Amino acid sequence: MVPLCLAVTIALRFAMDRVQVDYQEVQATVVSSRTVQRRVAGSTTTSYEVVVSYLGKEYDLKNAHNSYSYRKGQAVTAYLANGNLYANVEGITSTTPVAMLYFAFLFTTFALLVGIPFYLDREKKKLARAQERPRTGGAEDFRRALSERDPRYRG
Repeated sequence: MVPLCLAVTIALRFAMDRVQVDYQEVQATVVSSRTVQRRVAGSTTTSYEVVVSYLGKEYDLKNAHNSYSYRKGQAVTAYLANGNLYANVEGITSTTPVAMLYFAFLFTTFALLVGIPFYLDREKKKLARAQERPRTGGAEDFRRALSERDPRYRG
C-alpha cells in the first residue's frame, strides 16, 4: 500500500509541474494590505490580507506571502485566473485538480509512513501477550487469575 501511494504521489508531483494553467498577467492597484495574526488552540497563525483593484473591481489577492510589499496606491503585477487575482503563478497551479490530488496523496502517504510502525508495534505486543500464557479456559483460568491478584489464595 505504501509503495503504491508513494509512487502515485511522485507521479502526481511531476504531473503538477506539467499542468498548463490559463491565466493573464495584469497590473492592479493596491487598495489595502495588512498582516493578521490569529491565536488558535495556543498557536499563532499569520495571514496576509491584501486587497487590490483591477478594472474598477476589488479583489482579495490570493497567495500573498507578506503585506509589506503591497503599499496602498502601488501598482503590482497580479495573475488573473478563474475570476480571482493571485500574487504569483504558484497560487494558481496549487489549486488545480491535479494539485489537489497530489496533496491528498502526499498527506495519505505521510500518514501511512508514520502510522504503520505504530500499528505494527501494537499488533506485535498483542501477539506477544497472547503467546505468553495459553488460555485453557474454565476454572483453571479463574484460579490462576485469583492467585495472581491475591497471594493468599492458593486454589
